Amino acid sequence: MSESGEEYLEALWYLRESGDSICRIRDIAQLLDVQPPSAVEMLRKLEKKGLVTYRRQKGIIMTEKGETEAKQIVRAHRLMEVLLNRVVHIDRRDIEEIACSCEHSISSEVATKLCIFLDHPRECPHGNGIPRGECCPEQK
Repeated sequence: MSESGEEYLEALWYLRESGDSICRIRDIAQLLDVQPPSAVEMLRKLEKKGLVTYRRQKGIIMTEKGETEAKQIVRAHRLMEVLLNRVVHIDRRDIEEIACSCEHSISSEVATKLCIFLDHPRECPHGNGIPRGECCPEQK
């Protein structure tokens, strides 16, 4: 999948995290700083891949396949933020852009190894929850 497609799935995840189970085009366009027609075009592509369901005038929801992809992207991003902050000692104000660049290159295997190395962090340096992976111990 393209980086752009991944950015859309990530945006849908963030909107859902903030309480929107069904997302609107204007919310996605605003979050990604794109024009609504561009957002519609990309969402149609994601729909063809079975990642989202888009209904005009009703909104967008991620499919199970889309949620799995989005979870991996967000997990990689937030684990990278933890690595950059804890290990490389980059200030948390400066890690967002670097983590965003790296998230597209981190496979699920690398994310698992990062998670284990970092002792299964539950939050990124910004206080956002890190989606749990299969490597993570059950929460008590």
